[in-house]
Amino acid sequence: MLNTSPTAILTRPAGRSDALVRALCQKGWRVIECPALTIRAAVVDPRIPLPRPAAFDMVVFVSGAAVAGYARQLGKGVDWPVTTLAAAVGPATARAAHAAFGGDITVLHPSSAQAQDSEALWDVIVREPQLPRRVLIVRGQVGREWLGEKMRECGIEVQAHVGYEREVAAWSPETVRTLCEWAEQGVRPVWLLTSAEGIAATLDQAQTHGLIDWCRESAFVVTHPRLTRVLQQRLGEGPHTPLISTALPEDDAVLLCFEQIREHASLC
Repeated sequence: MLNTSPTAILTRPAGRSDALVRALCQKGWRVIECPALTIRAAVVDPRIPLPRPAAFDMVVFVSGAAVAGYARQLGKGVDWPVTTLAAAVGPATARAAHAAFGGDITVLHPSSAQAQDSEALWDVIVREPQLPRRVLIVRGQVGREWLGEKMRECGIEVQAHVGYEREVAAWSPETVRTLCEWAEQGVRPVWLLTSAEGIAATLDQAQTHGLIDWCRESAFVVTHPRLTRVLQQRLGEGPHTPLISTALPEDDAVLLCFEQIREHASLC
């Protein structure tokens, strides 16, 4: 018998959606996790000195993965210097920084009501009494250059540091079978996509397994307006115009977005 529960497909890295899975299940959603990417701390070359917080006026973390990777690189027992500010693109990353480096460190970040991105963080930074002179930006192998470029324009010395690495997480045979069965049954799921790299990895695998047309009939939640255009370009032209909604990258906001799609779309 066809399951008529709304279906959610979550593509965050493994372990990053546990609370969201529980919340969706409590609301009656059928949930499957299909991580698009695997995240791990970047390996540090012992021949190259690790940039340490004390050498900078501010350390910017672009994500929780950046916090975790940098903390692992620094090792245990590192005291965060009181003279170094931390900065994060949103409240979730700020909480990760407090958990990793201590609840008493100062972390600048946009509020939960603002966009969770470099532009919003820059607005917070420029409201400080003075701009930092030296900034370390902890990120993945690649990332947006906007914040670093903006800082350099203002005379700030900026160093980028790779705190974590991303790799495509291949779908398991069981996951592929499940998705193919749902496609055959006409299930219209809601996908959660949280990065441009994750969009590319997800749709590349969908293409490999003959599921790209099914994806075009799905609905999507993305966590930044920029990702809407990325997703549209990757999906390309088709007979269906996919429903794409935007939510802030907080579980409560994502859950609300899923529920709003459920109310206004025919899902199963």
